[in-house]
Amino acid sequence: MKLRSRIAVTTLLIAGPVLVLVVWLRTRGFEEAESEVTIRAVTEYMTRGGRAECERAPATWQEHPERPVPLPLGRDGDQHIAYTLPPAARPHLQHIGSFAYDKHLVPASREAPQIREELREQLARASIAIHRTTDEPPLLEVLVRMPWPDGPCAVVLVRRPDFRPDDSLLALVPIRIWAPVLLIVLVAVVFGVGPAVRRLRLLAREVRAAARAGYDTQVGVRGGDEIADLALAFNDAGREIRGRMEAQERRERTLREFLDNTTHDVMTPLTVLQGHLAGLAQRASPDQLARIALAMDEAHYMAALLHHLALAAKLEAGEPSVAHDPLELDALIVRVVARHVPIARNHGIALDHATPEVPLIVNGDVTLVEQGVSNLVLNAVQHGVRGGHVAVALDREGDRFRIRIVDDNPGVSDDDLAKLVERGTRGNDARTRSPAGRGLGLDIAYRVVHRQAWTLVLARNQPHGLCFTISGPLAP
Repeated sequence: MKLRSRIAVTTLLIAGPVLVLVVWLRTRGFEEAESEVTIRAVTEYMTRGGRAECERAPATWQEHPERPVPLPLGRDGDQHIAYTLPPAARPHLQHIGSFAYDKHLVPASREAPQIREELREQLARASIAIHRTTDEPPLLEVLVRMPWPDGPCAVVLVRRPDFRPDDSLLALVPIRIWAPVLLIVLVAVVFGVGPAVRRLRLLAREVRAAARAGYDTQVGVRGGDEIADLALAFNDAGREIRGRMEAQERRERTLREFLDNTTHDVMTPLTVLQGHLAGLAQRASPDQLARIALAMDEAHYMAALLHHLALAAKLEAGEPSVAHDPLELDALIVRVVARHVPIARNHGIALDHATPEVPLIVNGDVTLVEQGVSNLVLNAVQHGVRGGHVAVALDREGDRFRIRIVDDNPGVSDDDLAKLVERGTRGNDARTRSPAGRGLGLDIAYRVVHRQAWTLVLARNQPHGLCFTISGPLAP
């Protein structure tokens, strides 16, 4: 819900209870004022000659039921309204008027009504008792103890029709007055907040534009109110974010430069070391050959680890940009398998591959794709056991390709299998030591496939082992 609509609804929700409260307070005030003026009127009447009239003939004394009744309707004092009983209502209104009682509430006249128990209890605690009936029409009963303590007119009961404030209130504040007022207030509130709403919308657009621009631009500050303070706060936050982004970029650039320099500086002696180890292997005895093979594996592990670290840093930073050049998957599979055959031979693993007769062409980045497939193949080789097999198969399914790397390794537990499909997950068992095992190598493979907009699925290979499947669209 928009701000303007919320303000309008809030105004209505507040105005409704306020009107109800005003009506209730007006009703209560009217009832209290009506009772007070009735008490005052009967007291003044009795003290100014009414007592003498009552005590001269208490058995027949009764104030006229249709004498003017004081009501609190005027600004300059009470108004006296002559209440005339309708002929149809007179048979239903018995004992209307004023009646005299002694201090024990014994009536002086046989026509006097019996005093209600509720009025008796109130009069026992105070000198005035009030009761409103729910009859139709309603009656107001006021029992007043006079200033004199004794006599047949020590207590006076006033019974008359109750002027409920419903008609009087509607006459004072009719709907034709408060309804337009409420409508005017609502319209004024809705249109009054219009400029503030427009400024907030403009501020939201400028904040989004600043975010898209990397917070290089600032939000315009207009006025000197809270909305302007909010714009200033956005600008301060933008400067803080921009400063942190620049510091983060400097740290990442320094780290990438360090990794590039380290890779360049270390790869040269590693290449020389691998050459020396290959030369020693040609002249070594059978006992020495096994040790040299282990040393060559360690050298290859160090070189792969450095290469993976550098590539992982570039991928994390958004580099390199992904190319979409025509790529022949058949030749790529042949190159990857040929590169890993010597490593598989040292591990006692049989590495085979199969490609279709017709070359499969895709659009992709040859460097990234070859690195991702190499990591999966190396993962299968490094984790195999002697006498095991690894197969790399490329085939076509309609207008899509499918690369499967299948091994018959011991596999992993169900918990580890669920974690393997999570991007970037690293285990802590022996398989993690290899850069291709649930660490950098597998993480890079997932990232590469994701950047190519392809899919990578991990499943079990029956009866044991794993199967990685890369699939995507062929080039049109």
